[in-house]
Amino acid sequence: MTSTFPYSSLSRLGTASLRSATTASLSHLLQRPPTFGTEDRIVLDIGSLYIKVGFGGEPRPRHIISFREFLHQDRQTPSDQQLVELYNQDLMRENNAMERVEFMLGGALQDVYFRYLLADPSQHKVIICESPMIPIKVKEIIASILFHRFHIPTISFLPNHLLALLTTGKMTGLVIDCGHLETIVLPISFAIPLSNALKTTPLAGRAVASRLKELLKNHASIIDASSHSSISVYPHRQVLDSSLTSELIQDIQLQCLFVSPTGADGMTEDIGDSDNKNSHANDVYYRLKGKDGILVIPGWVREHAAEILFSPIDEELCSIGECVLDAVLKVPRDLRRELISSILLIGGSSMMAGFQTRLHNNLVGKIKLAKYSKICGLLPSINFFDISSKSGQVFPRNSRAWVGGSLVGALQLSGQAVNREQFDGSVPDWTRPML
Repeated sequence: MTSTFPYSSLSRLGTASLRSATTASLSHLLQRPPTFGTEDRIVLDIGSLYIKVGFGGEPRPRHIISFREFLHQDRQTPSDQQLVELYNQDLMRENNAMERVEFMLGGALQDVYFRYLLADPSQHKVIICESPMIPIKVKEIIASILFHRFHIPTISFLPNHLLALLTTGKMTGLVIDCGHLETIVLPISFAIPLSNALKTTPLAGRAVASRLKELLKNHASIIDASSHSSISVYPHRQVLDSSLTSELIQDIQLQCLFVSPTGADGMTEDIGDSDNKNSHANDVYYRLKGKDGILVIPGWVREHAAEILFSPIDEELCSIGECVLDAVLKVPRDLRRELISSILLIGGSSMMAGFQTRLHNNLVGKIKLAKYSKICGLLPSINFFDISSKSGQVFPRNSRAWVGGSLVGALQLSGQAVNREQFDGSVPDWTRPML
């Protein structure tokens, strides 16, 4: 005998009983705890071009958003398609710079909380992954906005070099952050940043973009061709400076550039046919968006644009390899071997193909110079985390510091924390420690 659903029993239920059951069910759903509780910290990595956001305990940022995207939502995107930087080295020299930074950060954090994370700001503590070279005024603006506008309970400022090192499971290492504005080398010993040995150079992603634009203007060409025609039958025309927007340069920088393992013997202002003959890189045909044309990028341009990081044209600037060796020279003797054998690369610009191999070869060549005679014996010990162990390959370099902040948030640790009730306008800084 087969059983059937007793539909007749449903009719015997009163209307009041159904209403009470439905109300109880909805009440139960509304009272369910959120996916992330109030103890979950929000991790913010605020750079000059991007903000990485997410909750502590997550393996990767939920969102990586550019400041240009925030301005686009406010219909304030620059008409010349320039990159939007939150701050730069000349921030304090610009008129109304602080007002611009406050406006951009206020709108960006508004979207972070209520559009991307969908979280109540007053219920979550915040971890800020900070660069050692971020202007102190920018940090104070960040704290002021979070405390006064969003009523954050607590902010913890942690150096991104240390956070990145924590993801390897090690407490000692030499961390190189090659980002957009500058490259920062910071030795860390037993989880203590050795700020007296910190070295910086403006040779980073911005310098590569500037060099790439110069090379494209002088040596690239544009083919006037439709999307369905052969590119071999159209004449080439010179690239105009107005067509090389910052957005276009950044896209080419991300997709087409690589670093030569050996590099050139020297960089000069005039690069010509000799480099074209010595390079084995293929030319790239880059179709311009919204335009009837194809940008022809010579292979040697793709190879040599990033060479400025290791062989700068301006002799007064230190290459990345020299910054690393200068930092090693400034640490105590008993730490040098351990540090130079535990090099960790982070930052978006270090993700170019061949970057680590080129830096290793650059270090091997530079350490033999007379000014590094005191550490030339460390040559066999030069090593990277990616080579010595798999711990260096788990997380991408551009978000590794954020992952370290997520790890700290999951363990509910705290560094130099500032409470909303105690905030008086000043924030902790490595140049001005709080007592």
